[in-house]
Amino acid sequence: MSRILALGNSHLGSFKWGIDILRSDGESLPTIDFAGIWETGFRHLYLKGSQIVAPDCIPASNNPKQLNLRKAWAIAGSDKVPDLSNYDYVFIFASPCKLAPILYYRFPSIVPMSESLLFDVITSNYIEDNQYDHISPWQFHVAKIIHQVLAFNQNNVFLIGGPLPIQNKEIELTEQYRNNLIQSTLLSNIHSQNVARIRRLSDSSMQNDFLGMRFILPPEHLLCDFQISTKEKFLGNNQWHSNSSYGVEMIRHFMCLGLI
Repeated sequence: MSRILALGNSHLGSFKWGIDILRSDGESLPTIDFAGIWETGFRHLYLKGSQIVAPDCIPASNNPKQLNLRKAWAIAGSDKVPDLSNYDYVFIFASPCKLAPILYYRFPSIVPMSESLLFDVITSNYIEDNQYDHISPWQFHVAKIIHQVLAFNQNNVFLIGGPLPIQNKEIELTEQYRNNLIQSTLLSNIHSQNVARIRRLSDSSMQNDFLGMRFILPPEHLLCDFQISTKEKFLGNNQWHSNSSYGVEMIRHFMCLGLI
């Protein structure tokens, strides 16, 4: 069986719960090492040779216990840091899901985008908004360690990101996009075409000859009609986090893709 590293921030939780549930139901699953740290800490991880390590810095924000990163960072249940040379696949549960509309639209507009432009958005480290008329000026966060892991062995790294915000618990941006899509059949059709192109790119990224980051999207049955939010039944501890049922469904999706 494949050796898998699951790397990420708090979104790693639902994946771990899903693994535990399926194993308790008798599913035969490969060995998976989990290495997670809170988001602010995740941004400080870096690659040293083939090892993912943390500095001694203590970020001022999102670190209420004032923990030393180096002492807090390790593979769950061990005192070792992850070494990429030990794994066949790396799954990354951090940064936005590649269906997040704010990655593609200048709020609150919804515009048609070619597959090549979508490819540029998905695979770039950030968006230079002055290059395009309709790209959001918000430069989405992708942690340094994600770039470094991809550079180490891009073909074996899969970005899942965090779940889309939970439906009916959305942030204001998502609600505005939903209102626009409900009110306009034209905009709804444009957005649906963009989503279909993003999904085609995701399918293509599973192929060995894909020249870019591999990325996995949540299956449609987990999402609202417009695929801009996660169904409410998968609500975790807040609108940004999903529950164990979402984790189970995502793992089944990975199994269908032949990754687990």
